[in-house]
Amino acid sequence: MKRVVALVAIALVLGVAAAFGSFQVQQQADQRALAKFDTVDVLVTKAAVPAQTSLADAVTGGLVEKVKYPKQYLPLESLKSPNQITSSDVAPVNLPAGHLVLDGDFGVTVSQSRSLVIPVGMVAVSLDLTIADRTGGFIQPGKRVAVLTSTAGDASAPKATRVLFSSLLILAVGTNTVNGLSLTAAADNTQNVVTLALNPADAVDLVAASHNSVVTLALLSSGTIVSK
Repeated sequence: MKRVVALVAIALVLGVAAAFGSFQVQQQADQRALAKFDTVDVLVTKAAVPAQTSLADAVTGGLVEKVKYPKQYLPLESLKSPNQITSSDVAPVNLPAGHLVLDGDFGVTVSQSRSLVIPVGMVAVSLDLTIADRTGGFIQPGKRVAVLTSTAGDASAPKATRVLFSSLLILAVGTNTVNGLSLTAAADNTQNVVTLALNPADAVDLVAASHNSVVTLALLSSGTIVSK
């Protein structure tokens, strides 16, 4: 019996040692990979952040931390410091762990009014899209999408598809909003309408693209970065 206990103890020690060794190897590999790039500090969720949590509370509670990130792959919308926005602004939706914090993730004042929640300093723009261009209808309020534009081309320019925006927050699909409200009885045709949050200057580009090209939304998984 003592021999069995001793063998179990040895196995546990070896298992812990192996796990620690694997962790060290992974950490060293990550550091070597980052050493190849110019890096900047960015904000990332260390743990899941519940909706209606302020940025100040998330930082104080250890839910958000600064990490190094390759500068060349960094989205323009990413936040590098809590000082970039009002610390009392809250997250309109749940943010998963490992999420790169972007402009608009914390930018909503707490309100119980039955209206569309728009992040502070941003505007809402709606697009009427086909079911294919809105990823088969799988997009939902609170998710993030990349915006792609496709032009038919002509004699002066070939047809092309490009990334217009790497990550935008969906405020509403039809009349279902990011804060969980259904503002009116949804008519069938409203479900084709997707409302996005953008900076005012970017809104001009999105509206122009919607009139001059085919706009397609690509649904993003957490942490996915689409390069322009």
